Amino acid sequence: MGIYYFPANFVYWQQVKDHDKIKDVLLKEIYKREDVKKYKHGSDGLYAASTSYIEERNILKNHDQNILKNIVWDPLENAMAELRNHPNASSSKFEESMITDAWYTCYKEGGNFTVHNHVANASDTFSMIYILKDENKDNATVFKEMTNDWISTTSNFISETQFDTRTVKDIKEGSVLIFPSSLYHYVNSVKIPGRITIAINLNSC
Repeated sequence: MGIYYFPANFVYWQQVKDHDKIKDVLLKEIYKREDVKKYKHGSDGLYAASTSYIEERNILKNHDQNILKNIVWDPLENAMAELRNHPNASSSKFEESMITDAWYTCYKEGGNFTVHNHVANASDTFSMIYILKDENKDNATVFKEMTNDWISTTSNFISETQFDTRTVKDIKEGSVLIFPSSLYHYVNSVKIPGRITIAINLNSC
């Protein structure tokens, strides 16, 4: 368990309880979808990978509440507790959260995702990335806090604070990462194919 603080943002991570059991359940469903070629459309900036984002925006909708508790609600509660204890913590308290989107991404060899954030709806507050399956040595996600100058151009990053999760060995398969939906990040090229993540957006108020 750990947490990395940006000046105004954060990335929290922890291991998911009963990951192996949850992995078995979710992989069967994802492989079934992939076998019938139901979800083959890519997304802008996503390469050598398939995602359910276009066709199905909440793959966790009908899941057992215990799975959701382990993946979403317990980690979120732990993250909020860590944030409340931070010296620079906001006085805002989130009393209720709901899942607005949940989708998977399967990466082939060389699969990657360019810089993006997870603000799909105006109500999105926090996002999660659950590393469901990954045989690579290091996690491929890099978070960047950037100025508006970069966002309005196609040039290189002008001002940034970066958190490369490859430097943290306990961010790996079975980890869930929680961060503000507006925080930009990208996925480096995957060396070993078969990496599967589940992304989740939350509306917290």
